[in-house]
Amino acid sequence: MKHRPLATICFVLLAGCSASLGQHVSPCSAGVPPQAVYLVSGEPGIPADELAQLPQVCVVRAFEDLQVFAVSPIAIWIDQHAVQLVDVPWLQEPPQRYYPVVLVGYGTDLYAFRELMGLPIGGPAVDWSTEPPRPGFSVWLITDETPDSQRAEMKGYEERPSGRRILELTNEMLQRAPGRRTPMGHLPSEGS
Repeated sequence: MKHRPLATICFVLLAGCSASLGQHVSPCSAGVPPQAVYLVSGEPGIPADELAQLPQVCVVRAFEDLQVFAVSPIAIWIDQHAVQLVDVPWLQEPPQRYYPVVLVGYGTDLYAFRELMGLPIGGPAVDWSTEPPRPGFSVWLITDETPDSQRAEMKGYEERPSGRRILELTNEMLQRAPGRRTPMGHLPSEGS
């Protein structure tokens, strides 16, 4: 009888420890709704101390973790060293197809999205050995799409990647009226 309270305390402590071991630790600050998810590999292009001051930016190191956050509108940031982790066909499917995408590390937008990411973007052939890509960051957002055409905003920023600056840009993009965006090959529903 004397050992029962001690046994109960030990059981509760052990149960709590085993439950916390099985839980996924969120890369976001608790209680702060995520506004962007940043996929990194190695040292991120945005300094870690700056990212620590942005609790609304979830830093992840696995593409599967990025996918978890993309179930609702969010900006997708991809570090230049994490491009190989991205499933580009998944990125081109709705709903994430219509989210702002940022490539951190290159301010030359055509290089960032067509050459490095492999997005199907037309444009001139460029000899990157004579016109090397510039450092910075680039943003992409599909602004209008029908079964026959697509318009997108693509812009490079040849400046030091700043988490605050990128967050400001992508939040503005998320707030815009989405225009006419429909999955490729489908007609918009009534009232769109």
